[in-house]
Amino acid sequence: MKTSLYVILLTAASVLIQGFDPIYTVLISSIFLSVAFRLKSGIAFAASFAAVYMGWLSYCIFLDRGMSSQYSSMIGNIFQGISGFNLKIITAFVGGITAGLGAWFGASVRQMILGRLLLIGLLILTNSHVFSQSNYDPNRAIQLYRKAHGDARVFVNYFDQLLALDDGNRETIYSTALPEIFVGITHKLTLGLRLKFRSMASGSAVELNDLFCSADAPLDSKKRSGFTSVSVLLRHGIGTSTWVGQHSVSFPLARDLEDNTKGWLDWNHFSLQSQFFHNYQQGRFYLFFEGSAMAENLSSNIFRQHKDYYWQGSLPCTFIPGYRLLSSFYMYSLFQISPLWQFEKSGENRASLDFNPYTQLGLGAKYFIGTQLEVEAITSIFKNLKDSRQLAYVLNGGLRYYF
Repeated sequence: MKTSLYVILLTAASVLIQGFDPIYTVLISSIFLSVAFRLKSGIAFAASFAAVYMGWLSYCIFLDRGMSSQYSSMIGNIFQGISGFNLKIITAFVGGITAGLGAWFGASVRQMILGRLLLIGLLILTNSHVFSQSNYDPNRAIQLYRKAHGDARVFVNYFDQLLALDDGNRETIYSTALPEIFVGITHKLTLGLRLKFRSMASGSAVELNDLFCSADAPLDSKKRSGFTSVSVLLRHGIGTSTWVGQHSVSFPLARDLEDNTKGWLDWNHFSLQSQFFHNYQQGRFYLFFEGSAMAENLSSNIFRQHKDYYWQGSLPCTFIPGYRLLSSFYMYSLFQISPLWQFEKSGENRASLDFNPYTQLGLGAKYFIGTQLEVEAITSIFKNLKDSRQLAYVLNGGLRYYF
């Protein structure tokens, strides 16, 4: 009974707190829930997070409670893309399962024989050498590797933007897959290779499944997909062990990537980026900083008269404070701000300059399985600071293997 009361109260708290974005109120409630149940593993914490989150989502959908229209649209696209069932039905079904998983870790259910057996098995797995480690560095992926050592990663990004126009709303969604590999050449030099595959869909009413289905798009919609670029990356040390530099050049794999009649997919020309990483650790607390300089869509037309061109430059600064909650479970927040300058020239006209700074706020988590496998998930809000109509939600998931 006490367990059920905790679940109800904390779920209600996450719903009633209106001053914060839902994902943050759910996180706070999940932390309280974990403390109340004395959870000792990342899997248990994830279950409690899912329980509160799905409980909140079910409540919002069934009672039509006020929820950000863009956030609701993004969630709706995800569920409708996965299944053709009615959103309310599948949400209630998944919500019930995850809420049950979260409550299963409570004291009242531990009286069940099956619950005891599963709990013992879970504790054995999460506390074994295979599934956890006590001294891993959550930011080891940006460090230099020894010769012939490195990592291979696949990262998937989902970007959902709703733009408010005078003639109605227009939504654009992107799904980007980024397989990459880094290998140490020497103890001071690491070489990387990254491939980008992107799908896009844009229109007045688009859904996640529009990115993957082969059916014709409506008249007011655009969609396409393909490999867009390949990048070569070089990473090196900078004096001390806490600073690392990384430089990359990206080459386009097609010539019509910017074709707006088909839908913008990526840049037609090459791009450059230089990044500088700093990693600070104090006990279980980590602070990661990234300073970057980017020049995108560079072409020889920039140096020619009477030639059209468009390119942009930016200086993103990112702060990622994080805390290792458990031996193999790490949570962090993301704060990014960047000035962005856009240069454009058309025909005989003089080149124009536009300033469009943006910011990004997010929350992420990493879970280590042994010493070689890392699972990561991030959710964030992307905001254009000059144009209030441009607001996007971003979901990221990745799997990295260290060798």
